[in-house]
Amino acid sequence: MSGQWQGRFFRRVFTRLALLLSVGLLTVCGITWQLTHSWVRDYTADQLATSMGLVQLALSAQWPFKSTDELALECRRIHDQSDLRITIIDPSGRVLADSNADPHSMENHAGRPEILEAMKGGIGRDQRLSASVGHPFMYVAMPIMQDGKVSAIVRTAAPIEDITTRENALVQWIGLVLVSSLSISLVTAWLLARALAGPIQRVSSWAHGLATGDLNTRMEVREQDEVGQVAASLER
Repeated sequence: MSGQWQGRFFRRVFTRLALLLSVGLLTVCGITWQLTHSWVRDYTADQLATSMGLVQLALSAQWPFKSTDELALECRRIHDQSDLRITIIDPSGRVLADSNADPHSMENHAGRPEILEAMKGGIGRDQRLSASVGHPFMYVAMPIMQDGKVSAIVRTAAPIEDITTRENALVQWIGLVLVSSLSISLVTAWLLARALAGPIQRVSSWAHGLATGDLNTRMEVREQDEVGQVAASLER
């Protein structure tokens, strides 16, 4: 009977400690994932904005171009050097040139969120499926200013697949940390449960011996808490 009671007590303490530690670790990992997920997206957008600023300066220095063919050639040159997709849109939303697609086959971009923001003189950002390429992209757009007016919008895009690859790497890293931490937490819970249940198990075994008539057994009482006080009372 005593052994069964001791086993139940140990398992109860161990289960509750393990559950508490595991829930805490899962919560921390979940929060970490949310923060890193937002950080990856924001970091990629900031990188695109920085690159876009350099492209904007290069195009502004040459604006206006003599022809759309020359503009398209410059877009392809920038794409070859930076691997960025470059699109030039006029204030009406018509695509003038694109490094990866035929501008004549592309629809009007006046209603795109990043274009609307860039038309106000700011930096426009958006994430969506590309209608011309058919893949999800993150877009960043900036205005090309001439005499205080928006002459055109230059826009770049980064494939969402690249961002997803970074996120998957983070998920794997967080998963490895979680598995390792759970293993450590279970060992810690076992040690704590053993430390908590051990004195109670010794007192229980001793009290069981007294109940069966064994009055010669003595127990060294080291604990100073309530368990130790109970043991001292039984000793007396």
